[in-house]
Amino acid sequence: MSDDAAPDVPSPCVAICRLSRDTGNCVGCFRTLEEIAGWLVMPREKRLQVLAQLPARKAQEIAARQARRAARAAASPN
Repeated sequence: MSDDAAPDVPSPCVAICRLSRDTGNCVGCFRTLEEIAGWLVMPREKRLQVLAQLPARKAQEIAARQARRAARAAASPN
C-alpha cells in the first residue's frame, strides 16, 4: 500500500487547547503550535513521526508540572 492509498492519520487533538508555559506544547495533545497549524497539510510520514514523539512530550510536561509544584511547595512558608 502506498502512502497515498494509506488511511489518513487522525489528529491527536482532544479539544483541550492551551499551550504549556513550561514546554510550549499543547497541554491536551502535546503538539507544538507549528505542528497543530500544519497538521492538515503535513505529509503522512511526518504526522506519524509527530505521533511517535507525543508520549515523550507528555512525560516531559508531567515532569515540568511536578517540578513547578515542588518549587512552589518549597518556597511556601508553612
